[in-house]
Amino acid sequence: MSDRETARRKFAAVAVAEERGEIADSMDVRRDLIARMTAGTITHEQALEELARLKRGAAKAGKTTRSRAWRAG
Repeated sequence: MSDRETARRKFAAVAVAEERGEIADSMDVRRDLIARMTAGTITHEQALEELARLKRGAAKAGKTTRSRAWRAG
């Protein structure tokens, strides 16, 4: 399998997992953090800390992270 085919398969696996709600740090969550940061509600450092907290707690919440889904894809 070529690198391009592998990347497409992995991208699709991440997309499916996000649609199912299995990803703790999904793009929707990341977009929300950026929106809050842009609105001035939180700082850049706070957004990074919250993202890190979500990633750490993913397994406890029965979810996975985007990077784990990519590797498993």
